Amino acid sequence: MRLIFLGTGGYHPNERRHTASLLLPEIGVALDAGTGFFRAPERLGTQTLDVFLTHAHLDHVCGLTFILVPMLRGDITRVRVLGSAATLNAVKKHLLANLNLPKINLSMDGIL
Repeated sequence: MRLIFLGTGGYHPNERRHTASLLLPEIGVALDAGTGFFRAPERLGTQTLDVFLTHAHLDHVCGLTFILVPMLRGDITRVRVLGSAATLNAVKKHLLANLNLPKINLSMDGIL
């Protein structure tokens, strides 16, 4: 099984590094969704994706918005975002609050 480092940098991306995001493409699992998350769709080996968020800092969640276009195109049929209740509430309130996404299967589930 491959582990792809989509981004490993600190808070600000630069020409050489993007912020935190890792992908297990064969099983459709990602850890965090930093700026490097734009690379996920072209490397993903499934049509579904489970994204585990470690915390709600912007450099770990901003990439969630990058997955919306591949979902609208039908390249990815379902994205499930998992994290603590506090993390998911922050993402819903601050990152995804004003998005109207009726055609997208994006679910957010709390885990411990």
